[in-house]
Amino acid sequence: MSEPQVQLMIDDGGNAFPGECSAASDPRRGMSLRDWFAGMAFSNVVTWTHDAEDGVEGELERLASVAYEMADAMLAERTKVKP
Repeated sequence: MSEPQVQLMIDDGGNAFPGECSAASDPRRGMSLRDWFAGMAFSNVVTWTHDAEDGVEGELERLASVAYEMADAMLAERTKVKP
């Protein structure tokens, strides 16, 4: 018997583009702010890596992970109290 998988609750920042369907349970909700940040970061991460000699061959999974790490850092920064 396999062990049950534990799903971590990740702060996704809410809707990237709030509108009529803003309920988290609504399948029409669309992209989260975390996904939007990650997508924007991913395009830049791929560009930086593509400019390197290695290219992106075999690196997409790692680059996607880096993009979400950057998105999580952006979401965390938004919650900080500014002086």
